[in-house]
Amino acid sequence: MTTNIDESVPLPKDVQLGFGAWIRHIPAALPAVGFDALWEFGMSSVPPTPNPFNGGRTNLKRRQATFIERSPGLGYRFSGKRTHALRADDLRAFELFAAVEEDFAMRHPTMSIDELRKNVMYHFNWYPGGAGISPHKDDEAQLEAGADIYSYSFMNDESYTRNFQVYHEDDSTATLTVPLGSGDLLVMGGSRCQVDWKHGVKTSAAKRYAKMKRINITVRWLNSEL
Repeated sequence: MTTNIDESVPLPKDVQLGFGAWIRHIPAALPAVGFDALWEFGMSSVPPTPNPFNGGRTNLKRRQATFIERSPGLGYRFSGKRTHALRADDLRAFELFAAVEEDFAMRHPTMSIDELRKNVMYHFNWYPGGAGISPHKDDEAQLEAGADIYSYSFMNDESYTRNFQVYHEDDSTATLTVPLGSGDLLVMGGSRCQVDWKHGVKTSAAKRYAKMKRINITVRWLNSEL
């Protein structure tokens, strides 16, 4: 796999976490066009995910699904589970997905859209209210080790923000907190980012999040040897 060298080298404005690890925050990268349609699709058509931390006795509050064009019907495997798999026909009509795909392609001008589609996965999370995700690494075998990860956040109201936390793998206290608004893009890069660092969004029961709807679309490079 060949990535655009400009996107794999940290820029001066990036936050350096440590050797071989950096974070780039781009506020208001995209408008939340067609948010409601993609939200309704996720909450009505994507099945709940059993909670891996209690043996599946309950379901996670968030819905999640993955689109891998080169492997239709194949989900993303992590924590011993495989996510619901989406197909091209499920997504092409949604404006928000098209906008993310176009933006990602614009940021990788050395590759055609067809090349990109064969080399990345799109992972979707639908978060109701203050639902979050515990600190973790994106280091599964399906993914290209050390490749940049693009995380797009969208919300049903532009006044909302959610804090994205970054932790050193040996520390339970966040090293960095980035407030993410609707349309923001966050890039995690460097060969050690998913080795030495974890990231997550804390679950919150705060009343201000009661009516919040949040969609996260993460673009990840696939392991070129699989």
